[in-house]
Amino acid sequence: MWYSNLMNQSTRNGIIIGLVIVVVAIVAIELVSRGGSGAGMFGIGNGEVPAEPTYEGRLLKEVYESDVPRDVEVRDKDAKSVVPASPDSALDTKARRFDMRVTQDGFEPNEIVVNQWDRVEIDFTAVDGKYDFSIPYLGSYFFPIEQGEKKLFIFTVSASGTFTFECRDYCPFGRTIQGSLVVLPREL
Repeated sequence: MWYSNLMNQSTRNGIIIGLVIVVVAIVAIELVSRGGSGAGMFGIGNGEVPAEPTYEGRLLKEVYESDVPRDVEVRDKDAKSVVPASPDSALDTKARRFDMRVTQDGFEPNEIVVNQWDRVEIDFTAVDGKYDFSIPYLGSYFFPIEQGEKKLFIFTVSASGTFTFECRDYCPFGRTIQGSLVVLPREL
């Protein structure tokens, strides 16, 4: 009887020691995989605060700015078409359609100005290679299209500010191609 109690106590101690070893190993692996920073999956911080805010690993200022440039206005003449986005005239939102071409030299146009809550439609044409289209801050990614193809990208922007759009993964010639989507705040 005393032997079974001793064995049970021994077994319990072994299990506890085994669990402690496993936890220590996981923490050690996590610290090594994060370069010793301690900011891994357990959220163990080293007390440092990032100098600037980030979004998906990129500096926020690289993909979004809450301000809009001065003296910017929506230019309906820049859009291919402008129609009410809703039958409810009180909403006063528009569907603005733009022709956008992308080449190794960049996006044309490389700046689009719309109002907050407008529906944005971009007729996207890849001129000299395979390109994709992304607005990182909005989490929008449109799959790549082949050279000479045209696709329609449609989205609505609920926040005002200046957003970077870019060719993210499929940029021929190893270039970074970016432009700006300026969204003017909606007056309520």
